[in-house]
Amino acid sequence: MTTKIGLRDIAALPPNSIIWDHEVKGFNARRQFSEVVTFSVIYRTQENHQRWHKIGRWPIFTPHLARLEAIKILRSVALGQDPSAERKELRNAMTVAQLCLDYSADMRSGKVNGKKLSTIKSDQSRIERHIKPKLGKFKVVTITSDQIEEFMNSLTPGSAKRIIGSLGAIFSYAVKKKLRSDNPVHGVETPSDTKRTRRLSDFEYA
Repeated sequence: MTTKIGLRDIAALPPNSIIWDHEVKGFNARRQFSEVVTFSVIYRTQENHQRWHKIGRWPIFTPHLARLEAIKILRSVALGQDPSAERKELRNAMTVAQLCLDYSADMRSGKVNGKKLSTIKSDQSRIERHIKPKLGKFKVVTITSDQIEEFMNSLTPGSAKRIIGSLGAIFSYAVKKKLRSDNPVHGVETPSDTKRTRRLSDFEYA
């Protein structure tokens, strides 16, 4: 069935059926055997591979919003991109937790700057106690400087500089491994170390 997909069409769509939009070629709405209606768009890559790109479900996407998204996807295809492949690549991309595992393994084997054992233990502690719990689930390629700064602000001033320093080394490792082209830690200003202004008295030592 071909029509300009609207709300009435979605409401009347029977189970196991699909309707195609007559305005945007490849744009469709599909209902399987449940009540779920999904918007998608079909396109062919420059290599002539057919892709079925899922846009989203109704009512999160209205027919109008889904059609606009389909146009956006088809425009990127016309420019030589492959949105479905890029989405799959991002979905399978390495997380910060996985990056930390690789970094730790290379650090212990001496492949990362030949660090001393005490430094390795300190870095590993920062990774396990701070970096992985807060940032581990994020993709290495999507982490931004704003996220790094937000993470830094969640730390105590006394520990922030050293933890962010370790994180910077981890992302430098990611750049070296060609997992991303830049280091998002660069440019993030860390708090200055606090210095003692006086010595403790004998009474305070006691």
